[in-house]
Amino acid sequence: MYQHLTKLPLAAAAIVVGFGFMPGSAYADHTVDHVVENLKGGLGALEERVWNCEQGIGGACPGTTGPQGEPGPQGEPGPQGVQGKIGPPGLSVEQQIGTKVGPGLYDVHSRVLWDIGWMEPEFGDGNGKFTYWEEPESLVYGYGRTTFLAPLKTGAYGIPAVQAGATRMVRLYVNYGHQWECGGTVTVRIGDVDFSLPDISGFYGDMAANWSDFKTEAEYGHLVHTGIQVFMKDFVYEGGQCGPFPGTGPGRPKGVMYRIEAHFYDQFPE
Repeated sequence: MYQHLTKLPLAAAAIVVGFGFMPGSAYADHTVDHVVENLKGGLGALEERVWNCEQGIGGACPGTTGPQGEPGPQGEPGPQGVQGKIGPPGLSVEQQIGTKVGPGLYDVHSRVLWDIGWMEPEFGDGNGKFTYWEEPESLVYGYGRTTFLAPLKTGAYGIPAVQAGATRMVRLYVNYGHQWECGGTVTVRIGDVDFSLPDISGFYGDMAANWSDFKTEAEYGHLVHTGIQVFMKDFVYEGGQCGPFPGTGPGRPKGVMYRIEAHFYDQFPE
């Protein structure tokens, strides 16, 4: 028997030796071919279990996701893009926002609100003048008309829109007379907004001119169609030039209105 074994390949001989001397008939079918088939089957099953484990098939060895790796280094900047087309020349500061009249302040629009020439002579005080007293008097034009259409409304009747970044403001330039020693504040009331004027020392009919205070659009922007009144606000009697005089009633008129202009401004931060 040993002579026959020497003719087998070494691996097969080892298998035969390992199994050939086992006692009993239970191992009679363990031929070389059978042993090889068993080995192949075991290796195949092992390979299948490894594959299933790696793929998570059937819940076998599902595993967990590992931690996020460190970010890679920043790439180099890309090339500069192509230069775009050059736009047309812009407007000059004056063309764009009006005439500069102060730090950040630009005059953008003006209009006449009222002129004594618009009033028929028989109206006003009956002699072609419009006098004012302590109590508000409504300005009239034509044959006693008192409604002025949107005199200050942005966007109405040629008043330009407010420019980006600006605050719209308005003030009045007024031709008027003011009786000397009639104290108080000469006032032009547009709707419910009061514009104040400085005193002028002279006879009530002597005409001069001056600027009112400024109002912002937040103060007057609610006005649309409205009336205009003039009066001496908070009147104080300061002396005999204001009257009264014997036989003349309550005294002289406090002044005369001749013309009212509105000037609109855009105020920019400096």
